[in-house]
Amino acid sequence: MAEGYRYNFKKRTMEKTGVLFLESKPDKAKIFLNGKEQKDTTEARIKNLLPGEYLVELKKQDYNGWQKKLTVYPNQTTFAQYVRLFKENPAVEKIWPHKIILASEPTEKSVALLYFEEEKYQLALLDLDKAEVRPILELNFKPDKISISPTEQYIAFNKKQRLFVFDTLAKKIINLEDLITGEISAWHWSKQNNSENLLMVAEQKIKRLDLALNKTSNLATENPVIDCWADKNQLFYLSREKEEIIIKKSEFLDNNDTLNIKGLPLSSNYEISGMINEYILIRETKNKILYLINSADLTEKIKVFPEVEYVAINNQDILMGNQWEFSVYNIKDKEEKIITRLSQTINQARWYPVPTHVVFATGEEIKVIETLVGEKVQINLINNYPAKMIFINQDGDRLYFSDDNNLYQALIE
Repeated sequence: MAEGYRYNFKKRTMEKTGVLFLESKPDKAKIFLNGKEQKDTTEARIKNLLPGEYLVELKKQDYNGWQKKLTVYPNQTTFAQYVRLFKENPAVEKIWPHKIILASEPTEKSVALLYFEEEKYQLALLDLDKAEVRPILELNFKPDKISISPTEQYIAFNKKQRLFVFDTLAKKIINLEDLITGEISAWHWSKQNNSENLLMVAEQKIKRLDLALNKTSNLATENPVIDCWADKNQLFYLSREKEEIIIKKSEFLDNNDTLNIKGLPLSSNYEISGMINEYILIRETKNKILYLINSADLTEKIKVFPEVEYVAINNQDILMGNQWEFSVYNIKDKEEKIITRLSQTINQARWYPVPTHVVFATGEEIKVIETLVGEKVQINLINNYPAKMIFINQDGDRLYFSDDNNLYQALIE
C-alpha cells in the first residue's frame, strides 16, 4: 500500500499520496518526473507523489530514452516494470556476405539459413549467441520450407511433396523413401518419450517417424487428413468428413478413442499453426483466416480473426498480422490489442524474447514497440537498412537481419 499525505497547493487541501515503481533493463537509468530529475535511479520506488498524471522519462548514456505518461492514484502503486532501454545507433556488423533466401523459425540457439553460392543452394546454421554462421550442406534444389528439430540435431526440408532430413551430428541425409511411401502434404516436429519425431500427413494418413529408432508407425484414421499436431501426449488433426473439416483429438498412442472438437467450413487450405495452453491455432491460408479453438472446453465459441498472414506464440500471447498491421491476443484476458498499423509494408514482425515488445522491419528501418496496455512506446533500432528477415537471441541483446545482399548483427542492449 502507498500510505501518506501531502498538501496540494493547487487544490489547497491535504491528499493521500501514491507511489511509482520503476524498473528498467539495463538498470541505473536516470528518472525524470515532469522534467525534474529524481535522486534515485532504476530500480526505484518513488513515494509520496500527489495523485495525477506524470510524464515519466528514463535516460541512460548511449541508450534511447523512454518516456510515457503514467497516472498516480491515491494510496496505490503504479508500476512500470518491463521497461527495456535499447542502444542508440548501435554498430552494425556484416557477418555473412550472402543473401538469405529462406530461413527456419528460430530455436533457442539457432536458425537454419538457405543461401545461394557457386551455383548451388547451401544450408547453414546461425548460432544466435555467438553470431557465427556454419555451412552444413549443399543442395541441388531450393527447398520450400526448413525446420529445426527440438534438440537441434535434425533439420527437415522439403521439395514439394518430398521430404528430407539432415542429421547434423552424423552429417548425412536420412533417406525417407525407405521409410515413407507416398507424397507428404504436411509435416511437423514433435517430441514424445524423449525421442524426436516427425509427424507427417502422407497419402492423407498420419505417419510418425521416430528418428532415434529410425522407425515409422501409422496412426490410423478413417477419413482423409489435412494436417496434424502433437501436444504432450495428445494428437490433434484435421479430418475431412462429408462437407466440413472436423478437428479431432485422441491420445497419442491410442487413436481408437477419438473426440470430435469442432467443425470448420470445407477447405483444403487449412494448416495447424501451433498450440498455446489448451488452445489450438488453425489458419485457412487462402482466405487469411485464423481460428482459435479451445480443445478442452467444447462449449467455448471459436474465435475468428480475419486478414492473418502470420502467427507467433509467446507465453499466453499470440502475435498475428499481415503486411500492414499486427495485433496481440491474450488467451487469459481474451483481449485483442492492435499494436501498430502502417501505410508501408511490414517485411517481418517478430516477438522480442519477452512478450512486452515486438520487433519489426518496415521500409529501411527496424523498430521495436511495446505491447503493454495504454500508450505504446516505439523507437527505431536500426536505420538505413531495408531488412527482409530479422532474428533475436534469447537474451534479447543481439539482433540479426538480412537485406538483399548480406546478413548483419547489431548489439541492441
